[in-house]
Amino acid sequence: MTFPTVSGSNLLRQKQNLPRDLQGQLNLVFIPFQRWHQTEVDSWSTLAEQLEKIVPGPDLLRTTDPPERWTVIQGFLNEGMRAGIPNPKTRARTITLYLDKANFRSAGDAG
Repeated sequence: MTFPTVSGSNLLRQKQNLPRDLQGQLNLVFIPFQRWHQTEVDSWSTLAEQLEKIVPGPDLLRTTDPPERWTVIQGFLNEGMRAGIPNPKTRARTITLYLDKANFRSAGDAG
């Protein structure tokens, strides 16, 4: 299984291409597919931050994947999330991906 190539923008409005732009020796990418998954992602935050202090150069990313029907209002959603996350480091690590979830999953299985 491989990580499919996807692109989006972080909350600093910088274009990101994954996995190509991952720079760490160790990379953790959290992708919640449903709203309730965000609680699960949040539960890993402390451990991920501790790992970042131990392992040199990790890239810890949080992505969001709004429902496909929201792609019409992407700019509004992105700016709303940006306003809700004031920390620049967290903004840099939070990438909004607008994915077709079935295609994303099957692309990962094909690798």
